[in-house]
Amino acid sequence: MIRTILNRVLTNAYVWSFMALVLLVLIEGIRRAGDTPPAPFLVLFAFTVMAAAVSGLRAGIIVAAVTATYVVYAAVLSFAPPGLSAGPVQLSVGLVLYFFIAAFLGNLNAVIKP
Repeated sequence: MIRTILNRVLTNAYVWSFMALVLLVLIEGIRRAGDTPPAPFLVLFAFTVMAAAVSGLRAGIIVAAVTATYVVYAAVLSFAPPGLSAGPVQLSVGLVLYFFIAAFLGNLNAVIKP
């Protein structure tokens, strides 16, 4: 019974979207408090990968959109890593990578799950 409930929760795209928003609020809160969050963009990318791999395409794309919005926000305010905020080309490549990985793993999840 617990396994069924956990499976339903973790495969829900809305749950992953809410968890992504909570993660972004925590990262931004740490940054605004004057501390540096440990590798926030790597954490966001890993969270996008987890959402797509566990829940599927819809969750992966939604979480990728939420995290990509934060990456653009970070690039505009110039606190993103130099590889992402060096210019519009690098930022665009980073965003395409977020969505490509989410789509690839989401589709792979659909093929693997019965």
